[in-house]
Amino acid sequence: MPQLLSDEPCLRAVTDYELRADNTVEALIVPWMTPAPILELVNGAPVAYQEQFARGAFARAEAVPHRVTLAWGHSDDFGNALGRALSFHNQEQGEVGVFRLNSQEASKAREMISDMGLSVSFRSLVPQHGTESEGALVTREQAHLRHVAVVASPAYADTRILAMREQNDVEQAARAARAEADRALASALRLLVAAGRPLTAEQLDWLAGHPE
Repeated sequence: MPQLLSDEPCLRAVTDYELRADNTVEALIVPWMTPAPILELVNGAPVAYQEQFARGAFARAEAVPHRVTLAWGHSDDFGNALGRALSFHNQEQGEVGVFRLNSQEASKAREMISDMGLSVSFRSLVPQHGTESEGALVTREQAHLRHVAVVASPAYADTRILAMREQNDVEQAARAARAEADRALASALRLLVAAGRPLTAEQLDWLAGHPE
């Protein structure tokens, strides 16, 4: 099922990423011209559409990569920063970013990334977010990349991890992230019910086990 997301900023899972021994992370942020299903709030109502990114959509990030942080849980707070971007590259397959982990947070961050996933936070400039319509194919031509975040439940299900894991205990952070993801999914399912959209038996059972 597509993820129900908030109005702004947009959140999307990173397609592929590699965690290196030198505490850098290389990530394929988005592939070019690859439609993906999106279900999110547009002007207060859930809208399902297809989304793809045109090559060159992240030129702004390429010009000033150091402004883009690697964060915990889509938070811009200073204390949640795990690293910062070194560079972004417009490559054949998509936009690729390279991040360096903060030295003091590297061990914890490596385990968090390995056990969870990465997701990007961006604002669509062309077309402007909020103009999407039901069933449309939306091509993002220009986007402002805010940060890349470590998350428990990325928006897309095909995120892969390509590197060896370093052992470290982040069980408490993982539990908190899973609880946050459950709350977001429960809210999304209730919005669908309120909009008159049918849920599967499995979704209804899950929602019954997660009361407000």
